[in-house]
Amino acid sequence: MAQILVLTDTLAGAVDAALAFVEAGTPAGLMLSARADVPEVPVAVVDLDTARLAPAAAAVLAVDAVRRLYGPERTLVRYMTGPPDPGRTEELTALCEAAARNGDGPARLVVEPDPTPDPTEIAAARRPDPDGAGAVVWVGGRALAGRLAAATGVRVAPPRPAMPTSAGPVLTVAGARGPAVRDLAAADGVRSVAVASQVLRQGPGSAEWGHAEQALREALTGGGDALLCVDGEPEPGDGHAVAVAMGRLVSDHLQRVGGLVLSGGETVRAVLLAASLGSLRVQDAAEPGVAVCLTEGRRVLPVILRADHAEEPGVLVRCLERLRTAV
Repeated sequence: MAQILVLTDTLAGAVDAALAFVEAGTPAGLMLSARADVPEVPVAVVDLDTARLAPAAAAVLAVDAVRRLYGPERTLVRYMTGPPDPGRTEELTALCEAAARNGDGPARLVVEPDPTPDPTEIAAARRPDPDGAGAVVWVGGRALAGRLAAATGVRVAPPRPAMPTSAGPVLTVAGARGPAVRDLAAADGVRSVAVASQVLRQGPGSAEWGHAEQALREALTGGGDALLCVDGEPEPGDGHAVAVAMGRLVSDHLQRVGGLVLSGGETVRAVLLAASLGSLRVQDAAEPGVAVCLTEGRRVLPVILRADHAEEPGVLVRCLERLRTAV
């Protein structure tokens, strides 16, 4: 059972938070919503996907996550990479109120100070005080993760990642063709399928969509690995719709895949949700900010998540090589 519940604004933040705990020696899982299955690991990191929302709407989702997932047996963390801005006051206040209702008395907010307190100080802050203060809502980033893991008594030696043996090619799904995508497209043994953003916006039913499906099918069954990317930049405001369409295109062919490399926050979320893969165990870091995961559920599938959009040459080639050794 998860003993630490971490809430984040973005998938990139969720990956960073999960890796912070894993690197501190505590197994962590990643959830794409508060309704996803909770992984059987000590730390559950939930991506609320609220960075694009107004503060009031973000507060509603955060409170819903607390209502569904938080209890007095869990430590609650609102993961932020910097000090909370004044616009977050409403959300943090609502989180404290929700934690108090689900917890063991009035809740208080503890914003990660500089320097971060040591585990003894954290453990003392977590204990209910004589005045009746119960739950603590921690607000902080990477520097807090290791100390929280130690203070809550769930820090363990990291297990050696055990990737499943699975037949099938590795499918990489990415957005527009930046340097990392072009490097992978030029790699040996990789068949590329580039779909125009206009075709993706239109969705299933068109002849062009049928051609894209056929091309992806042939790439996945023709030997070697496959790359699916967007041909051209989406129109302003169309990024989400294009990502959702990519997810739908992939979900119809997932049974042919032995592993996934997913790049770009919206693309990662869309593919995982379309494939009903909303809960994962984070194994380790392929490199900074890039998580090696296993899906939860009946079929265990190795997945590498690269949630940010930084274009580092060769990163997708290295991710593919990591999974090639596993599948």
